[in-house]
Amino acid sequence: MKNVTPRHRPERFHHEGPDALGDVGFTMLHPFYNERERFELLVDNWATWSDEVKARVPVVLIDDCSPSPVHTWFTPEIIDKLGNLNITVYRITTDLKWNTPGALNLGFTVAPSPWVLTMDSDCTFNAEDIEKFLAATPLEQFYYRFIRQRQGDPDTEDLHTNKPLPCSLLLHKNMFWNIGGFDEEFTGARSGGYAIFDNHFHNQAERMGYEWFTWTDVTAIEWMPSLASMERPVETREHYRINKKIMHAKEAGDLPVKTEILRFDWERTFRRAPGVVVP
Repeated sequence: MKNVTPRHRPERFHHEGPDALGDVGFTMLHPFYNERERFELLVDNWATWSDEVKARVPVVLIDDCSPSPVHTWFTPEIIDKLGNLNITVYRITTDLKWNTPGALNLGFTVAPSPWVLTMDSDCTFNAEDIEKFLAATPLEQFYYRFIRQRQGDPDTEDLHTNKPLPCSLLLHKNMFWNIGGFDEEFTGARSGGYAIFDNHFHNQAERMGYEWFTWTDVTAIEWMPSLASMERPVETREHYRINKKIMHAKEAGDLPVKTEILRFDWERTFRRAPGVVVP
């Protein structure tokens, strides 16, 4: 088994720092492709946050070239619900099918804090659990995962409940880039609502000696039906098997670890700091 060479941080990696944003706890990162109803559920969730939490948890949304651009969803009513929440939307303008790993890499590139909590657009935490994060002291040498509680569909609420969500992580950006970020070669590979890139990331982290822990006193909410119902067609099970073979070949050293990331154009389309809305 060959050693894994970590990929370099992208040139556009930056950290604005506390002087620009105040006492930031962590960035909450959500990738989106359409799913406006999920966005509105998130808005209702953010509305329950205290002003202190909103001041310490900036939100970054990555729009993966949605036909209905995410920044157009911010109606006056939505903006009024946000209160003093700091939220920014970046839109990928190159339409790559199932570009979730690229969208998350962009999110880690632009996140305005060293720690990032990344979640799918159908997942979030209650306000009380967000406050637990802010009261804790996570260690940079570890990353953290969370059990889930499914809501909204009685037929599937027990499925995977109390199992860690694959792509919901709290980790430091230094660790993320040392591991190599998410491998964008798996863009376009998805089957049955599952993706290979997050499994590959966990395997790479383990091979490099990083450890993860399940944060047991908080629970992620996963709204049902799951992201398998997204408007973009789900790939076949055969695609999933093919890409799983690619993952195993990469990890065995039979295929190279790709170093190219952010293989698309993107732009900032919306930013809202407390009291200020900037297109």
